[in-house]
Amino acid sequence: MIKVTKNNKSLLFGLVILLLIVVWVYLTRANKPTVSTVFTTSPTPISTSQNLKTFKSSEIMDFTIETPRDYQVVEKYGLATLTSSKGKIIISQNATNYDNLSDFLKDNRGTSYTNITNKRYLNINNLESVSGFIGEEKIYFIYVDYTVYLISSKTGALFSDLDQIAQSFRYTP
Repeated sequence: MIKVTKNNKSLLFGLVILLLIVVWVYLTRANKPTVSTVFTTSPTPISTSQNLKTFKSSEIMDFTIETPRDYQVVEKYGLATLTSSKGKIIISQNATNYDNLSDFLKDNRGTSYTNITNKRYLNINNLESVSGFIGEEKIYFIYVDYTVYLISSKTGALFSDLDQIAQSFRYTP
């Protein structure tokens, strides 16, 4: 038979407390909402234009854009996909350690960002931005607080919509 001493009681009490903490952490993580929630445009657009509607992203992506009414927007896993009958426009975001867009674009570690043709330096709603082409894909890079948003499409028929959507981009934390 095991003799119960003061040290054994302290050890047993410590193990019980540790077990309770582990169970609490497991239960709180199991009840968190997942990032895979699908966000869609609101049914009542905020835009005053009859041809546009406003899409406000989740807190994960923190942006607002104006899209043509015929686009459906789905946000999932930090990626927004804008779909129309003509094709898709993609909005993604990359975290960066750079404090400006130029340095981000010069970093060629595994990216094709150094191969941008027809490069234009822009200011979109007071945000440092660049547009251009990588191959057949038209792409906008928009820099905000160590994050670079990429808005792009490979479908030529969507390039005017892409331009309008990128110009409407607003960072809304």
